[in-house]
Amino acid sequence: MLEKIKKIFTNKDKELELKEKELKLKEKELELKEKEIINTKENKSEETKQEETTKPKKNNYYQRKMENIKKGREFEKFVLKYYKDKGYLVDDRAKRLKKKDNGIDIIVKKDDKYILIQCKNYSTKGTIKQDLVRKFNGDCWDIISNNESKLNKDNTKFIFAISNLECLHTGAIEYFKDERNKCRYKIFKFSSNS
Repeated sequence: MLEKIKKIFTNKDKELELKEKELKLKEKELELKEKEIINTKENKSEETKQEETTKPKKNNYYQRKMENIKKGREFEKFVLKYYKDKGYLVDDRAKRLKKKDNGIDIIVKKDDKYILIQCKNYSTKGTIKQDLVRKFNGDCWDIISNNESKLNKDNTKFIFAISNLECLHTGAIEYFKDERNKCRYKIFKFSSNS
């Protein structure tokens, strides 16, 4: 009987040892999981910080858009002043008609000759593509056909006013070179500090 009791205690001791080893393993496993969770949180917070610095803020988009509109309007005023100083009568359609200017920002007149002008103050290379110039050319012909008592193909020029040559895409340049089109570009040296 004593032998049986010793055997039981020995078995219980072994069981306890095993349980202790299991417990230690579980503790180590928990430690590793905690470290993993901490590392994951640190990585996520770094990723979040990086996203916040690289992600454009909604306010920035609106602010840039408003700045571009303002720069465009300043350029239109600059072009208006240029023609006014040369003795032309000027019609600031962009201001007067807002978005309903039908693609013609300014009309100037001198000695019964008219110039229909679209102003673009773009700084990005190749921004103005051929389709935009074609649209302006079509808008000019629409203005002529709606005002035949004053305007005709002989007394009206189409000028695409730009602040730099780099903003024109090669397709737009080729369109301007085509003699079959009345539309031409004119560079106005402009800076927003003008």
